[in-house]
Amino acid sequence: PGSYVFPTSFTRDGSKAIYLVSSDVNSGEFYLVDHARGKADYLAERQKLMLPPLMSAMQPFRFKSRDGVEIEGFLTLPSSRPKGQPVPLVVMPHGGPKGPYDSWGFDAEIQLLASRGYGVLQVNFRGSGGYGNEFEKKGYRNWGTTMVNDMTDAGGAVVAQGIADKS
Repeated sequence: PGSYVFPTSFTRDGSKAIYLVSSDVNSGEFYLVDHARGKADYLAERQKLMLPPLMSAMQPFRFKSRDGVEIEGFLTLPSSRPKGQPVPLVVMPHGGPKGPYDSWGFDAEIQLLASRGYGVLQVNFRGSGGYGNEFEKKGYRNWGTTMVNDMTDAGGAVVAQGIADKS
């Protein structure tokens, strides 16, 4: 539960397979699954020192932009954050300007920042993929305007909620 389970390879007859199991706090573990026996055996992990209990969870984040469009993204807060205490924030834009998007899953760079006390905000601004053609088209010819405004508004929403330190 709470993980992606992805088959990476199969035997020719399909009776056995190797699966990668990962999540926002787990960089990935490999299991050999014997389908006939219904048994999974642990094989290896991707990054041995990236212990899931020490990682920070990635939470969905929604806000309304200045012109009322609902924008989604993800917020990762340091696991060491005292309850209710604002943290310094890094807004981490994805590539683009159009098409790419951020999705839930493990990201070593985000975990590094969170482990150092930073909140990390990923914004699927207008023009991002994964939300349909109309949403992606809203970013056309708006690289330095609407897209940037969406990221700025996201940061402002996190500050207004008392999650991020205004300064």
